[in-house]
Parts: sequence; C-alpha cells; structure tokens
Amino acid sequence: MFEVRDIPTSARAADSSSNADQEQPAERAAAGNDELTRQRHTTLMELLKYESERQGEERQQMQIDEDYQDHLQWKPEDAQALMERGQAPVVFNEGRQTIEWICGTEKRMRKDYKVLPRERDDEAMAEVKTKLIKYTDDVNMTQWHRSRAFRQAVTAGLSWLEEGANRDPEAELIYSGWEDWRNVYRDSHSRNIDYNVDARYLFRRRVVDLDYAVALLPSSRDHL
Repeated sequence: MFEVRDIPTSARAADSSSNADQEQPAERAAAGNDELTRQRHTTLMELLKYESERQGEERQQMQIDEDYQDHLQWKPEDAQALMERGQAPVVFNEGRQTIEWICGTEKRMRKDYKVLPRERDDEAMAEVKTKLIKYTDDVNMTQWHRSRAFRQAVTAGLSWLEEGANRDPEAELIYSGWEDWRNVYRDSHSRNIDYNVDARYLFRRRVVDLDYAVALLPSSRDHL
C-alpha cells in the first residue's frame, strides 16, 4: 500500500522543505495511481491463475464433450492401434442426433419480444419499445447469437451472451454478441442464479497480435 524507507531524522528534517517545493501534486498523484494499478493488476492475475487451475478439470471435460460432438471419440493412440491392425476407427455418433434435435427445437421456438403497457396511457410507448427491441435484434443478429450460445451450452454445459453499449460512433448504439466459454473465466464461488449478486469478478481473455496490443497499451510496450 505504501512504501516505507528508513531515512535519518536529520536528513528528513533538512530535506522536507526542499522536497515539498520540488515535488508536484500531479506527479505524486500519478505515482500513486501507477502503484495502485500495479497492485490491482497483480491481484487480478493471481485470481485468473487461481480460477484457471480450479476450473482446469472442468474445462477439460467440456472440451471432451465438444470433441465427441465433432466425432472425435477415439484417443489418438487407440485410433493408431486400430489402423495398424487394418481397422478403421469408426464412430457412430448417436449423441449428435439428440443435440441436433434439441437445437432445432430451440430455433423453431423463437419468438419476438412484445412490450405490454402497464397503463392505458403507456400503449404508444410500449409499441415504440417493441419496435426498438425488434430493430436491435435484427441489426445485431441476436437470435443467431442466442442459438449459437444455446448449442454450445447443450454440448459443453456453458456458454456466454453479452449485451452492451457500443463506443463506435459508426455502429449501432446497442450491440449483442456471443462469447466462447474458453475465453471466459467466471467466479467459481458464485452460487446465486443471478451472477451480479455475489460474483466478485469475471475474466474475459483474448489472444491478440503484439502490434495490436501495443497500439492499445503503448505505455505497456516493455511489459508486453
């Protein structure tokens, strides 16, 4: 939190006035912010490492589930042993048919939202809100993202959707999207059905090119 240094009493008394004159408030504030930023970064990286280790076995099983969905149900060494004996590692993927049926049902059950008024005077505004939701769903292909997240949740057990405000002035103000579970680390200690109630953090990791990362964070070039 604070850096403590052992300075002789005489030297501290002699330099107190000169240091106060030379040191600017803005520089002290910047130094304090940098220290807080480093501490926060260290804490977040420790939490990310903790969650990656805690969720490691779970994520491995989720990857196996998706491999089974993609007909990858033989271990490489077992498949190699079969091919050496002249046998093909054939897969009869019965589970995929069930998943395709469930996902097809989800697509057939798609519905458009309709906002209902609470009072008679709210009918006009409710109609406007209904059209707004329909418009944002269409321009963001929200139903497509939901179906994609639904398929991944059925297959691997977890997927993510995001809704937010877009900072790009040339894009739509409200955006919708889908995110792969591989890029998100949740707070595994959260138990509430509403993640916003008791979760402390949510990590979203993305692999980017070095030149792009430097352009985003030019002050962290050496660290990157």
